[in-house]
Amino acid sequence: SKSIGNVISPMDVIKKYGVDAMRFYIMRSSAPWEDLPFSWTGVLNANRNLNVLWNVVVFSTTYMALDKFDPAKTTFDSVRNSMRVEDRWLYSRLENLKKAVTENIKIYNFHLAMRAIEDFALNDLSRWYVKLVRDRTWVEGDDPDKLAAYRTLYDALIGVAKLMAPFAPFISEQIYQNLDGSLATVHMCDWPKVDETLIDAKLEGSMSVVRDLVEAAANARQKAQMKLRWPVKRIIVASESPKVLGSIESLESLVKDQINVKKVEFISGVWGELKVQFVPKQGAIGPAFKKEAGLVLAGLKAAEPKALKEALAKEGKYALGAGGKTFEITPEMIEFSAALPEKIAGAEFSGGTVY
Repeated sequence: SKSIGNVISPMDVIKKYGVDAMRFYIMRSSAPWEDLPFSWTGVLNANRNLNVLWNVVVFSTTYMALDKFDPAKTTFDSVRNSMRVEDRWLYSRLENLKKAVTENIKIYNFHLAMRAIEDFALNDLSRWYVKLVRDRTWVEGDDPDKLAAYRTLYDALIGVAKLMAPFAPFISEQIYQNLDGSLATVHMCDWPKVDETLIDAKLEGSMSVVRDLVEAAANARQKAQMKLRWPVKRIIVASESPKVLGSIESLESLVKDQINVKKVEFISGVWGELKVQFVPKQGAIGPAFKKEAGLVLAGLKAAEPKALKEALAKEGKYALGAGGKTFEITPEMIEFSAALPEKIAGAEFSGGTVY
């Protein structure tokens, strides 16, 4: 009601953040059949996300203009053999985006379609792909590697513009006119078709693992107070999963570039250089040894942690000598933990740990 002042005029929102941000916010926030409590913060975030996408457009078109990139000459087929693994990954993500948006629009799940576009634009394109290819755009001349990156960026942004046009028509039009403009408007373009041959589920899975690893390595650097520009001699990737190790190994050169490391070592299981520590469980030792529990605890203080752990793992028991007697220690009496060697930092990722 206007009289009690609990109404927000759409025009006020549009004046502050623009119509695309308002539409973007409304369309992505909830299903069309659900009520939506209005949030200024939600519109602000939508506006920020659109600006992130626009920054990718500015980055791409700036370098494309400097190199006189012509998408009519530099076709997908002409640079396909020069594409790196990150290019093929983004095309796979783009084709899956087309599929997701199209399927969700058909069943009126506009919020899911918008969220898929947002995730692709922010996480896949801006925060990862641009980060991977930035150095390639600095190469002079008609380098095939650089042109492959340009073509990938071009197709990704044009694809996003077409998919987003029904939801955020103005920025979609700006993107289209800045990159193509062969038709009067993006709204005259055909709806994007999915090319299943470009989808590589295995590559997408491997890249997802690598992204987690790179983020974990950055956390480990932060713990060690070591900036990214300082090269590291080696990192250790420890995982119980052969699939995780295989995924990282298949993209090892990319890992080295992003982490700024010279060597990557892969460990199946626990890294052998970790220090073994243990704490006796008095709740188990007391009832087992009664009056002699104090003697056992004193004896355990002198025990070698690694030998104790190996004996319990292999034989299920450890013969502890203390006060001229021998006591049998069993696994439930000891709690083990690992400690990092000096000047080593570690961080966990979804498939294991990086040191």
